[in-house]
Amino acid sequence: MSSQPPRNQCSQPPKPHTAPESHATRRLHLRAALVVPFTLQIFVAVGLVGYLSFKNGQEAVNHLNDQLQSQVQSRIRQRLDTYLSVPSQVNQMNLEAVQLGQLDAQEHSNTSRFSGGRCKYSTI
Repeated sequence: MSSQPPRNQCSQPPKPHTAPESHATRRLHLRAALVVPFTLQIFVAVGLVGYLSFKNGQEAVNHLNDQLQSQVQSRIRQRLDTYLSVPSQVNQMNLEAVQLGQLDAQEHSNTSRFSGGRCKYSTI
């Protein structure tokens, strides 16, 4: 027989001695406790600034759109008023010409030539 004591097969190796909390672990927790809140604040601030910038940009675009639509409406109205006032003025001039005897209302060929000439030379 051998001189070594019999080995118990169920026994486990001894556990290494662990300190309750080592200095490195405490430093890691302190670092995380400082970094995480500051990082979170930065992300919230950047997100809030981005959101407010987006909303401000939308308001600026909507305001510009309103101005542009107003200008376009004004120009269209002005051009239509000018364009539609010409026939009324030509009719008024023809009426005055008939009343003065310069134009015979019964002669259609002469009337159209007279009205066409007035429209052609009109400064409107």
